[in-house]
Amino acid sequence: MKLAQWAGRGVRTVTDRAVITVCDTRLVTMRYGQAILAGLPPFPVVRPVAAA
Repeated sequence: MKLAQWAGRGVRTVTDRAVITVCDTRLVTMRYGQAILAGLPPFPVVRPVAAA
């Protein structure tokens, strides 16, 4: 819930831009993480390159 609220505060108008950084891999690996992403406004998801 708080993540969705922050995303809404970060982007208030069409011309606003924001970067949301989440370092918890559960957001993309667990079922509940995918539900959280589905509840956010549409935005591109960028995954980091694996560490060498």
